[in-house]
Amino acid sequence: MKSTCARVLVWSPTGSGEHYSGPAISTYRLLSALKHQYEVELTLVHGSANQSIAGSDLYIIQVSLPFVHGVSQGLIMSLLKKFFFILVSVPWIIRHRNDFDIIFTPMSNILTLIPGVFFRLFGVSVIGRVAAANNELCDNGTMRKVLCWTRIRLFFLKRFNYIIAISKFIENELIQLGVSRDKIVYLPNAADCDRFSPATHQIKTEAQKRFNVPVNTQLVVVCVGALSERKGQHLIVKALKYLPNQVCCIFAGPSSSCEYIEKLKSVIIESGADERVILIPHINDVEQVYFAGDIFVLPSSDEGMPNAFVEAMACGLPGIGTMVSGIPDLLGRDTLGISDRGTLVLRTELDIAGAINNYLSNPNLLISSSVKSRNFVKESQSQDVITEKLYKLFCQAFN
Repeated sequence: MKSTCARVLVWSPTGSGEHYSGPAISTYRLLSALKHQYEVELTLVHGSANQSIAGSDLYIIQVSLPFVHGVSQGLIMSLLKKFFFILVSVPWIIRHRNDFDIIFTPMSNILTLIPGVFFRLFGVSVIGRVAAANNELCDNGTMRKVLCWTRIRLFFLKRFNYIIAISKFIENELIQLGVSRDKIVYLPNAADCDRFSPATHQIKTEAQKRFNVPVNTQLVVVCVGALSERKGQHLIVKALKYLPNQVCCIFAGPSSSCEYIEKLKSVIIESGADERVILIPHINDVEQVYFAGDIFVLPSSDEGMPNAFVEAMACGLPGIGTMVSGIPDLLGRDTLGISDRGTLVLRTELDIAGAINNYLSNPNLLISSSVKSRNFVKESQSQDVITEKLYKLFCQAFN
């Protein structure tokens, strides 16, 4: 970058901090590492009721606009809040158009695209980020199809200086939708390989004891992420019916809805898995959950590139996942089956059970996959590697 400190505005309506999941937390961690290594001045604009003092160690200023995130709201109220957020954003942008060198948006939706284009009109460089393939690039739903939502979104995105794709799938989708290759930068999610690292036998034993893993357990399956239909924890529970009693599961993450929690609990009871499933609310030291596990399973129906998958692999856990966006990137194959780092499966309990059983019955495969998973993340998606790439992108946008 130039000799002066680059002034970066992070425009994140959902906030940014360790108390969030998905795009907000991944960018928070990445920007924390960036600020630690390079000269950047970070400001946050958000519309989150949960932001509070989170991120005060990272951002020199946190600007709170009308809340659009973290409050209970129906569809109509949600739309009104978004409209009001945009309405208030425009005069704020006009007043502060000369205060920043780069605008960075952790995700691409109407609350980031319209402000981004306004900044471009004033000559400020804007870097957008597409973090969810289906939600951000597809007309999934009747209303979106009627409104030609993808076409509108692309109209805004194409006016940004650069667009970050966090998976090869998203990168290819952007190209097929007509976005110039010169604007697209492949920048997958990263993991802090010091914090997320393979556990020693003692640390593993202590972690399993902390989470009350049954003493006769031979294999611990871990799934970290919001408990939701999309993440598919219920399918993992159903898979337990086809596996020995010595296989148990740890699910760590907040609930996305009361309905799904009730469904998950019903499936646990119906599967007779009461003593084999451990539910843990959101915790700050999530690495302890990975330390307690042997393999990571995430049968999602939609993802960008799941942070938890990257973290688990950094901890040496082979992954079992579905053919969704960034998961094939992590496992190193684009067809169903076993790779050096994990297994891609269909989104069914039978396929999940078969993949788990394969690791249970092949200890050598579990060990080799563990080593290769760790090595892959450390070499390709460690926080240091991705931070350097982001810094170079900021340099390109700034100069």
